[in-house]
Amino acid sequence: MFSIMTKFTFMGVLLLAFLFPKISQAESSVRIHAGGGAFNDDLGNAWATDNYFNTGITFTSTSPIDGTVNDALYQSERYDAAGGSELTYSIPVTPGVYKVRLHFAEIFFTAPGTRVFDIAIENDLAFANFDIFAEAGAKNKALVKEYTLAVTDNILSITLIHKIENPKISSIEVLPGDPAALSTPAASAPAPSAPTATGCIDGKWDPAYTWVKDCTPGNPYDGVYGNGTGNTVYSGSTTIFAGTVAHTLSWKLHYFKGNLSGSLSGAKLPLIVGLHPWSDGST
Repeated sequence: MFSIMTKFTFMGVLLLAFLFPKISQAESSVRIHAGGGAFNDDLGNAWATDNYFNTGITFTSTSPIDGTVNDALYQSERYDAAGGSELTYSIPVTPGVYKVRLHFAEIFFTAPGTRVFDIAIENDLAFANFDIFAEAGAKNKALVKEYTLAVTDNILSITLIHKIENPKISSIEVLPGDPAALSTPAASAPAPSAPTATGCIDGKWDPAYTWVKDCTPGNPYDGVYGNGTGNTVYSGSTTIFAGTVAHTLSWKLHYFKGNLSGSLSGAKLPLIVGLHPWSDGST
């Protein structure tokens, strides 16, 4: 009799668990190498080729990354150019509590304030006015942001929302989370003002292949403007001496405007070609 009652009690517990599931700690992990291919890190963790995204463009760098031994995870990225839907990763999961670890490194810009965006995870604003360079403190330096939350359906969504320039991400981890350590959503905040340099006019290329003003502090091309293929955009002259004989060296500064190829197509890049001698005005 005891064994029969024990058997029925056990079956009852299973039935209740099936009929009334609860959100609990997740048991599976997902790792995605954004903008890159499959990768095994130094701990033996396997990172999948970039997937589950809705839009975006990839970009890669070969520069060493500070703060990590897994440089490859940060040398690639998926970024979202302006226009269209915001970049969203929709990752299949089972209901549960997850710790989301987002990996970043600023591998393009060279100053804070030049790339700022919001990050929403599910219905939470996880990070507001996120500035990779400002938080990492340097270009080419690894940075990891963590957020723990409960997922009640079968999709965990991560959305990067434009503020200044193009939002981006290098790698994503979705790990089992602690139900007692849920994160607090960030407060919504207006976009910060983009940095400007007094009196600066210069050119860069946007995804529509048109020249736009870019007054980013520290941009080495401040003071010139380009508006077409092979156009002369800046010129001048200087006097040089060979002994006591003066020579006037005139020069022109050119931009080149044209379609880039491969993974850089449509990237926002300063397209200065060079400063070169034009004519020697000596007599």
